[in-house]
Amino acid sequence: MSMSDPIADMLTRMRNGNIANFDTVDVPSSKLKINIAKILKSEGFIKNYKVIADKKQGLIRIFLKYDENGEPVIGGLKRVSRSSRRVFAKKDKVPWEWAGRSFVPCGSACSSLLMRVHSIVFGGCPCHA
Repeated sequence: MSMSDPIADMLTRMRNGNIANFDTVDVPSSKLKINIAKILKSEGFIKNYKVIADKKQGLIRIFLKYDENGEPVIGGLKRVSRSSRRVFAKKDKVPWEWAGRSFVPCGSACSSLLMRVHSIVFGGCPCHA
């Protein structure tokens, strides 16, 4: 079965897993999704991830993270720009506010998460593109 937006599918599986208080979610593997999981782990949004080989394309098992009250560490996931609706913004007009964390595109330094995700997807820092 083909999938039109695999990144949105990954985010949806993680969002649904958080709502259902699952410990793990499995998503079909790709290099891009492995890199996204690596960034989410290094930034503290997930506990861990594990790449599982199978006869097809493999799976990524994502270990979801919850705080001491049992609330998901990830407050929300949303894919803004997608194939059916492209969203463009100038580098100084990108709104990056997430619950408890604000990502400012530039100033004295770029947000590490924004910069790392953008460099994987597009190559290079979005503020200096």
